[in-house]
Amino acid sequence: MTLSSSKRTRAPKRNTRRQSVFSIEDIHTAIEAARRSPQFRIPHGRQGGPWKVLFPSQKARKTFGSSKDYLHILEGRLEADYCLSLEFDTDVEVYACQPCKLLGGQEYGFASFTPDHIIFPHNAPAYVVDCKPKQVAEAKIHRGRHAILRQALAAQGVEFRVVTDEEIRVQPRMDTYRFLYGFLAAPEDYLAETQLAVERELQRLDGTARLKDLRHLDQDTVRRGIACGLVSGLILADYSAPFGPNFEITLV
Repeated sequence: MTLSSSKRTRAPKRNTRRQSVFSIEDIHTAIEAARRSPQFRIPHGRQGGPWKVLFPSQKARKTFGSSKDYLHILEGRLEADYCLSLEFDTDVEVYACQPCKLLGGQEYGFASFTPDHIIFPHNAPAYVVDCKPKQVAEAKIHRGRHAILRQALAAQGVEFRVVTDEEIRVQPRMDTYRFLYGFLAAPEDYLAETQLAVERELQRLDGTARLKDLRHLDQDTVRRGIACGLVSGLILADYSAPFGPNFEITLV
């Protein structure tokens, strides 16, 4: 059993029986197959309902009714935190977590590579992501490997990105995501009602408000409405302050 990088906690084995293997020349086939893989995710707030829930700073899991199916795909908490940031990224249409293994060879300079994520933006080609702590990413061995992977994928017309903990765990934004994400676990019609209630108040307040300006609304309505508005892109937030009385939101 592998160990995750944070606090050396035990991480489940990857589900290699379902993992597809492709040569680097077949990267475009791998990208298309990622859309059909068990690790394929539509960001939670854009599908409605509580049936796919990502627990921040833990492994990803999806729930169907009362059954719980843990996805044996994430190496550690950093990858899960990146998933959480993708859930609130309005530029991302869908994404897949470790959906395949890519085989290289001597001519490419690497034996194999499993992308942490394949990201599908709304209006741009899909790209491949590897998540690493910044200190690890800057180590000579990883800088060299990333340069090889970037060159090999670029030769196939695919962008490769390295995303570090400094980019993912930006505070207080990440704490806000962790806090608000759980409020998306509600029926779709109720989420829509809460978002509409918050939008109406923002319109009444000239489009911008702090949480203390919304105290007259039900607290649950405010939190769910803001969470739903953020993932839909209809509400923007100023993350210079933690989620609290001075947390500021703006109607797009």
